[in-house]
Amino acid sequence: MKYILFFLFLFFNFYNPLLAQEIEEKRKEPVFYGFIFDKTKTKLGRDFYETFSSLWEFPSGTEHMNIVIDEQSDPRWGTQILIFVEDNLIYYTLLKPRAEDIDEKAEEAVQRVFNYLMNYLQYQKYLEQEKFM
Repeated sequence: MKYILFFLFLFFNFYNPLLAQEIEEKRKEPVFYGFIFDKTKTKLGRDFYETFSSLWEFPSGTEHMNIVIDEQSDPRWGTQILIFVEDNLIYYTLLKPRAEDIDEKAEEAVQRVFNYLMNYLQYQKYLEQEKFM
């Protein structure tokens, strides 16, 4: 009986649900920031990723974010490219296997993601100003 009481004492003193929730949230947070992750599966997707990453440079103030380039391949329609910034879908396109098309779509994607991040920064500044008013 005293072993059960001892176990219950340890359990309730050392197991805190709020602490467990905090630890779980920390596990979900990425450890590294400012990366472009490649989740492509085909050569076409890899070419897009390489072109995008060669053109990309994080705007100042957004180095704490990650970009994920994902691919869903469909033999009938080509390759679908999806770009996420912190789990938000920012860019989607259907890619055909032509070099000119890859370069054009990569430039378009860089511009779209850059505009998203600039809008994000403006919104963050607006929130900070509203907080102090």
